[in-house]
Amino acid sequence: MTITQTRNGTIEWRASGAVRGLLAAWALGAGMAIGAEPARFGLIEWVSGPVDIVNAHGQSRPARASEPVVSGETVQTGRGGELHLRTEDSAFVAIRQNSQVRIDSYLASGKEGDHVAMSLLHGALRSVTGWIGRKNPAGYRLRTPTATIGIRGTDHETHYVPPHAGTDPNLPAAGTYDKVNSGGTTLRNAGGEIAIGPNQSAHAPHDGRTQPRLLERAPAIFRPGMNDARIDMRKAELAREVEARLQERGRDPKDLKELKELKDSKDGREAGEAKDAAREAKDRAGRDEGTRKAPDRVRRKSGDR
Repeated sequence: MTITQTRNGTIEWRASGAVRGLLAAWALGAGMAIGAEPARFGLIEWVSGPVDIVNAHGQSRPARASEPVVSGETVQTGRGGELHLRTEDSAFVAIRQNSQVRIDSYLASGKEGDHVAMSLLHGALRSVTGWIGRKNPAGYRLRTPTATIGIRGTDHETHYVPPHAGTDPNLPAAGTYDKVNSGGTTLRNAGGEIAIGPNQSAHAPHDGRTQPRLLERAPAIFRPGMNDARIDMRKAELAREVEARLQERGRDPKDLKELKELKDSKDGREAGEAKDAAREAKDRAGRDEGTRKAPDRVRRKSGDR
């Protein structure tokens, strides 16, 4: 590459052919990355009330059943709005009313790098993890403005309560709340981390520095919603689907080869045993026939004399 200064003081640079080629390749790769389709997070199964999907460019559209939600998009629900979504790894996410949830990153390829990263910016959600949560729980992260939640194959509910005046008796102290229905989660901030078990709930204060703590009882914000029966039904259905997919993915090609060889050897052994049994039965029948004919031969010989 050569750099020259023109008479009017401006700087010009010229790249060699090799450098131009590298720049062109970089530009092409950057263009492919920019133009690449975002990963599909899941499919909207059910929607009620005011719900919008906002893409990464800030463009909004009404949420509709059977339409996809992709990585980088944000789900916004209004008063009385709720959205249920089935993800590509057979997980289930219910986004409650007056909530805002962004899908930060997602990959469900069936490999070690699979992950889920969501941000609860406001409001509440219930998340039932799929096969990513089962096979790679470290790859699941739910972030709020004050804390991070990890999981261990879980059905959990998270609320983020922003700072408020304290005049509403139904609102607990500001911060992040997490309640576990089954499985387990961890609630972490700069002050520390706490494990949450089934039927337990915990709170991470809004300052982000005070260590999270378990609560004696779940606050009123966790009261069951009108649509929880549907969520429980889908949870059971998707659990069976996850088990089937894990069993399908549970054996690598070597295992499958060994299983086939074992089956072939078993089939061959059984076939050989069947042939031996048939041969033995034939021989036994021949011996029985010979035994039955022997007296006749003796009688015929006696008559000849």
